[in-house]
Amino acid sequence: MSHDYLSLLSQTYRLLRSRWVDAVVRTGAYPLTRTALSEWYNE
Repeated sequence: MSHDYLSLLSQTYRLLRSRWVDAVVRTGAYPLTRTALSEWYNE
């Protein structure tokens, strides 16, 4: 594997991750997910 391929891969991963985080935060899905998880743990 060349270094260029790895850097491209990491750039793509970082872009996708930031897009996903941005979408989750904007739709308010993160608080909902956290609430559901905490309720599930408390049972």
